[in-house]
Amino acid sequence: MARSARSFLSLVAAFASVATSGGCLHRPIWSELKELAVPSILRQDAQPKVGGHAILLVVDDSESMADKQKLLASALQRAKYRWTECVGPDGSSFPPVSGACPDDFTSRGRSILGQAHVITSSLEGGGEVCIERTDGGVPVDRSGEEDPIEQILRVGEAGCGFEAPLEAMYRFLIDPEPPATVTVTGEGSAKTTASDGVAEDLLATRAEFLKAYPSVLIIILTDEDDCSVLDSGDAWKMGEETIPRGASACAADPGSACCRPCDLSEEEPPAGCAPLSEDLACLEGMTLDSREAPLNTRCWAQKRRFGKDYLFPVERYTEALTSPTITNRRGQRVENPLFKYGSTPDMVQVLLLSGVPWQLITKPESQGPGQSLEFLTPSELDANGTWDKILGDPAQNIPPSDSHLIESVEPRAGLPLPGAAWDPLHGHEVIWPRRDSLQHSCIFELPRPEVCSDASGCACDPRLETESPLCRQPDGSYGEPQRFAGAFPPTRLLQFARSLGERAEVGSICPKQLKNPRELGYGYNDFIHQALLDRNRAFHQACFTPSLPIREDGTPKCKLLEFYRDQEIDCESLGRIPVDDEYRRPMQLKDTDHGTLCEIPRMPGDPSDPSSDYSRCAHELHPTLESEGYCYIDTKLGLGSPDLVVPCIDSHKRFFRSIPAALGRPGTEVGLICDYRKE
Repeated sequence: MARSARSFLSLVAAFASVATSGGCLHRPIWSELKELAVPSILRQDAQPKVGGHAILLVVDDSESMADKQKLLASALQRAKYRWTECVGPDGSSFPPVSGACPDDFTSRGRSILGQAHVITSSLEGGGEVCIERTDGGVPVDRSGEEDPIEQILRVGEAGCGFEAPLEAMYRFLIDPEPPATVTVTGEGSAKTTASDGVAEDLLATRAEFLKAYPSVLIIILTDEDDCSVLDSGDAWKMGEETIPRGASACAADPGSACCRPCDLSEEEPPAGCAPLSEDLACLEGMTLDSREAPLNTRCWAQKRRFGKDYLFPVERYTEALTSPTITNRRGQRVENPLFKYGSTPDMVQVLLLSGVPWQLITKPESQGPGQSLEFLTPSELDANGTWDKILGDPAQNIPPSDSHLIESVEPRAGLPLPGAAWDPLHGHEVIWPRRDSLQHSCIFELPRPEVCSDASGCACDPRLETESPLCRQPDGSYGEPQRFAGAFPPTRLLQFARSLGERAEVGSICPKQLKNPRELGYGYNDFIHQALLDRNRAFHQACFTPSLPIREDGTPKCKLLEFYRDQEIDCESLGRIPVDDEYRRPMQLKDTDHGTLCEIPRMPGDPSDPSSDYSRCAHELHPTLESEGYCYIDTKLGLGSPDLVVPCIDSHKRFFRSIPAALGRPGTEVGLICDYRKE
């Protein structure tokens, strides 16, 4: 028997089909129920909006970054109100369905920035050279009602040159005991880097940041690789005039047991290794001075050059964004603060803007003049072998197959030298007279040439006598003004991004064009637009005003539906459930909307059985489940754990939890349809 669509309370979010994005569940409510149409009730007991992302912007604050900071701010400003939302009489909101809002709903601009903080990449690691040039992972101060875009423009370029975006991210979001201070103490052999105290203000800011927005988006902007220097032990050597030389074995095999620093104090050498006093490399001198190892080049290939790594391992940051527990400073396994308030790893996303040429990470058909760049998704980077090109396998000491991404001071094989044909990715290699810089991975033309001043750090200072592509003039000569800016291979950052799989997207800090902001391909607009739109679809949290209708067993009388537009699908073959056409109208589908509507199954098992997947979904903060599906939490009705509804106010402790957060398949439109009819 046909049923009236008015008998349903519909929670709908249908999105345009985009091949690279996943179907997702948005959970605002729209209904004709009278209780939702009484503004006075809502004003007295309003649930603060918790949809969207908490956004952490990790911005490199070292030299050469000002122009790139402006480009990020510009892209975010452009994206800020790019999309609209439908707003109902009760104040609930959701994206338009098939481009339109339901009756009695209004359309308004929707900010996608949510709650945001800006932190810089400078920390104290590296000794005294950095201690006075850091903000310690603390967010940039807000000035009145200043938004994150204005904060980015105030970051500046005065930070330490040992850029540590990963450790800065870790300190703000994850570190259970972020240090209040990091100092260098002692003298001679007793000299050490020490972390003292706990930054209580930072912990309070973190809690406020994560409680209301448990879905976290991390945007990293840097033109160099990560250099997250250890904040303990002999990490102070990174900033000294000299640094230990690596033993002979390091050059051939950094993973060898014989590879160690020449200044290491050892009673006897490792088995099969010559004593350091007899090692040929160490006999040349136990240390490298600032000419042999300039400060600006100390963050790459450390084990090979210095016999040890002075940087935190990349795995530290992968674990921080994926594991419910982490290791604190005393070696104890403790709860991961990032997941304290109900978040799960698939609710944390990373956008990386670094020195990868855009030509290598975008779809070839989008690279033509006047076209919007389409960046490869994480799965596409894997499928077409791009990771081998841009990263190789650092764990196996296998370099990237594309020479532009190899870290080297010396010119790299196969790439042009000055005077040769212009390379469209990075211009050409540079013969550095002082050997104080890596080769560029990519460069881009500035909108206006920059004339050098008396300030230091200008890439085209005539005194440098360097034939750099940044300084190449139209007539082929080199000098002022600076016509290009550039970036360097981000090996550690790419290693981190790849380890996160689908939860990290890779963009380029070298834009396609800066000539015309109104044309496609300008700055970071394409990447930010694509990435934010995809991530905005990936997860939306809401705390329901009314309870969902439930059955006797506590499961919701709802169907989570997935619409395959313009596709004839066998629902059962995809692990879905066929549904009747009566659900098309609550899903806001028209007779002309052709396609297949399927139901996504809930978590299996008896909700009253603590060992069932359904019960674990509703009660455990970090369940390990083989099944995918959803469960309903309503603590007012005794359903589920209070730990999973922390962002909801007392009268709204209701939450629809899906694992993974985005259950819908790529390109589908997903909606939750609930039946409120009296039995």
